Amino acid sequence: TKIGTGIAGADGAWSITATTLAAGVRNITVKAADAAGNTSVASPVLAVTIDTTIARPSRPDLTAASDTGTSSTDNITSVTTPVFTGTAEAGSTVTLLDGTTAIGSALATSAGAWTITAAPLADGAHAISAIAADVAGNVSLASTALAVTIDATAPAAPVFAGGTASSVSGTGEAGATIRLLDADNIIGTAT
Repeated sequence: TKIGTGIAGADGAWSITATTLAAGVRNITVKAADAAGNTSVASPVLAVTIDTTIARPSRPDLTAASDTGTSSTDNITSVTTPVFTGTAEAGSTVTLLDGTTAIGSALATSAGAWTITAAPLADGAHAISAIAADVAGNVSLASTALAVTIDATAPAAPVFAGGTASSVSGTGEAGATIRLLDADNIIGTAT
C-alpha cells in the first residue's frame, strides 16, 4: 500500500511524510520510478513500530517490609523512605508521585515490575501514585493513588491518672496501644 510520494532532488536526496499509520509494526519499503516509467525493485525493509499510547501503571503498593503499622497491609508506617512496588509497561520509566511531587523513579523490568524507594516523606497523610513514560515518549495518566500515613514520631509517654491493686488508668495518644509493664514484662494492655 502506497503511504506517500516525493521527488528526489538534484543530489538524489528525498524526504516523504507518510500518511497516518496505524499502531503496530510497519514494514516500510521504497521504490523509485524515473521519468521513462521504469520502477526499481523495493529497498530493504525498514521495520518501524508505531506506538502512540501507554497504559497507566498499577496503583503503587507499600511493601510489607515498609508497612510497620498494626498490620502489614494498613499502609501506616514509621519508615520515612518506604519502598513501593507495582507494574507498568515493560521497559518504561516509572515515576512515583506524592500528590504531584516526584519522589523516585525506576525502569520497569521486561515483565513490567518496578520497585522504588521513596525520597524522605514527612509525617502525615500522603497520596502515592505512579506515572509511566515509554521509549516512544508516551506518558501515561497517573495510577490510582494509594493513601499512606507516615508516623515516625513516638507518642508522648502515657500519664497515670490513678489506680488500684488490680487496675490503673490514665491518658495517652489517641489510638495508641498502652502497655502496662512490670520492669520489661507486659502485664496488661489497653487501647
